[in-house]
Amino acid sequence: MTCLAGILTMPSRLASSGENKKENIDCLPGDVNGDGQVDLIDVILLARYLAGWDVVIDEVAADVYRDGELNLKDVVILRRFLAGWDVTLQ
Repeated sequence: MTCLAGILTMPSRLASSGENKKENIDCLPGDVNGDGQVDLIDVILLARYLAGWDVVIDEVAADVYRDGELNLKDVVILRRFLAGWDVTLQ
């Protein structure tokens, strides 16, 4: 699934109809906990999720590296964004 500008695109293998399905959603890339802002809490939650903790996150918003996987690349991008680097969350 991909979150771009508030649109969630579900690949055909996941959509029940066999076709790509799009739904309007509220999505802020990097907003891992869904509170409407990107902050250090999002980085902490994503790191805990990757470490196997029992936390609930928005996996679509957490994939800021946009490689279809959640990993430390996403944590690094979020930390760079919060540190003021020239990083765009997608």
